[in-house]
Formats: sequence, C-alpha cells, structure tokens
Amino acid sequence: MTELGQATGERSRQEEDAITATTTDRLSHLPDSIIHQILSLLDDNKSAVQTCVLSPLWRSAWKHVPVLTFDGQSFHKYSSFCWFVYRVLSLRNPVVDALKISYADEECYERRNRKLLARVIQYAASHGTQHLAIDVYKVPIAFPDESFRFSQFFAPILNSNFKTLEFEGYVVLDSGMGI
Repeated sequence: MTELGQATGERSRQEEDAITATTTDRLSHLPDSIIHQILSLLDDNKSAVQTCVLSPLWRSAWKHVPVLTFDGQSFHKYSSFCWFVYRVLSLRNPVVDALKISYADEECYERRNRKLLARVIQYAASHGTQHLAIDVYKVPIAFPDESFRFSQFFAPILNSNFKTLEFEGYVVLDSGMGI
C-alpha cells in the first residue's frame, strides 16, 4: 500500500482478502444434520441454544438437536434451570434420540422437583426417546396426597420403549407415601 493509502485508511486487496477469509461463516454452509450433530456434542443445551445469535441460519438450529442434555450446574438459580428446561421442551422439534438431565436441588423445592422430573419423563416417553438418563443429587420429592402416587409418577417409564434408562444419585422420598 502506498503512503497515501496508509494515510487515508485504505486497505490493499491482499488485506481485504485476508479479512474476508477470516470472517467467512463456513459453519452455516454445512448440512443441517451435521450442524445438529455438532450442537448435540456440546456439554449442555444451554450452549446449544446460545448459538442462535450466531446468524439467522442458526436461529432455530438448537430446536432440532437429537440429543438433549440439561445440566443444572450451568445455572445460578434452580428456578432458572427449571424454566429453561420447560421452555426448551415446549419449543423444540419433537424428535429426541437421547435426553439427559442432571442437577442438585439444595433449595429443596419438593413440588417443583416432582413437576420437573414428571415433565422430563413424560416428554421423553411421549417423544420416542431411546435413551433417558436422570442424574439427581439430594432431590426431595414428596407425594403429599393419595391422588398423586409414586407409581403414577413413573407410569410413563413403564409404558415407554426406552432402550436404556439410567438413574444416578438419589431422590429423597416422603416416607409415608404408600407405594
């Protein structure tokens, strides 16, 4: 570039080509199935959802991810985690190959825990999920009345076609629930 070009802020053709090469969006040109698979490899669906800001083409890519992974550790508040899980399940494409949820509830929201796990189990069972993994730590779940028994809570599991079902951690159950 000439001294005059440098003084006026003009760029040479080589500099323009170098800038264009580094700012080209190569990911958006991949087939959707590959993008969905890449998003499935992220540690948590929170990261997959955040990719919607990358470009208009990515705005709804997270809705088609075949593997859902929810990790409560990526949220500061349990209520935010619950809201996120409900929102993702209500907005996404219904096909799910695998679903994993892991969290600890130090705040002891029994009613919210029962509702969250029931929603995840029901969603997985009704959407053809092949693999369901639930990893909970110190999650209290009480069944306070006769109208909502433990067997009703897990009925979707018994009526599903899961290939694998994993439970890790432990759930604190109300001792007087009459299973």
